[in-house]
Amino acid sequence: MRGSTRVGLLVVSLICLFSFMSVAAYADKDDQLLDKEKGVLLRDVTSTPTNQPDALEFVNNGEVKLEATIAAKKETIVCTEIEFGGTVLDNNLKEEKEAVTLAVPFGVAEGDNCKVGAANVPTYFDTLATGAVGNQATGKVASITIADSGAGSKIIATVHNLKFSQNIPGIGFCTSNVDGKAGEVTNVTAGFVEEAAPNLNVQFTKAEVPIESSGGVGCPTKGELTGNFFLETPSTQTDTAFFKT
Repeated sequence: MRGSTRVGLLVVSLICLFSFMSVAAYADKDDQLLDKEKGVLLRDVTSTPTNQPDALEFVNNGEVKLEATIAAKKETIVCTEIEFGGTVLDNNLKEEKEAVTLAVPFGVAEGDNCKVGAANVPTYFDTLATGAVGNQATGKVASITIADSGAGSKIIATVHNLKFSQNIPGIGFCTSNVDGKAGEVTNVTAGFVEEAAPNLNVQFTKAEVPIESSGGVGCPTKGELTGNFFLETPSTQTDTAFFKT
């Protein structure tokens, strides 16, 4: 009996230890977005009630530039008002994954605030047949994944299934493909100011993007994209969020 008791106690101890480790692992889960006030996890599509996730908005901080050779001349298309609307698709609430995933089904660049020289450059984000911003070739809505790179604690945001087209004066429509382009995230946990540093923001610096004609004649074949975007979380009433690593 004494041996059986020991075995039973050992089994119970192992179960308790496993349970503790499971809870600790969940508590230590990283790669998640939290609001700035109390560190509450942002809602994703699996939160109850389901399919009512927190809303997001990426707003440009300063100029967004696309440098390219247009008509044999190096030019810079400059936009000063760009916004992306999004939702939290996966905030690692159910199981730990390598990245947080944000859906980005809406984007707008005000055409009179995009220029090459003094000329306006109307700018459009490519959509699926449903009207949501996305890639027709893959049939997927545009998204952004955010993850700890593990390299010097850098946090990296990667864009997926996003293209934008610009009606360049004298050239016509040219489409830039931003799929797979990565930017570095600046992440802090206090001192936030709406649409200002040190809000969480992502920086893209001279990211090389392929460009193809979508009706234009003489479109450049590639360009370099530079820009910084602040993250806003309008549904949380805290203006922004921070990334837990």
